[in-house]
Amino acid sequence: MVDTAHKTEDEKIEYFDSDAVLDRKIQLLADKIKSSRHFVAFTGAGASNSTGIADYRSGMNTVLPTGPGCWEKKANKKNNISKKVMKT
Repeated sequence: MVDTAHKTEDEKIEYFDSDAVLDRKIQLLADKIKSSRHFVAFTGAGASNSTGIADYRSGMNTVLPTGPGCWEKKANKKNNISKKVMKT
């Protein structure tokens, strides 16, 4: 089995675009979709998180309402670390 879970806190940092940057990216994507002949979307955690489904990779300090990812929970359960301990 391949272990693909993030190991360091630096690998778990979450990055968010400002509203203005996000709006520009959305418009660019919409323009590209409109002008394409064919379109296929491969989605991941971003699509599932917004519907309340937890992902695999989010760290203990995630701001997502779904909480830490299952790999993070599993790793911290093995190490007997709780979310409260990680956040303080």
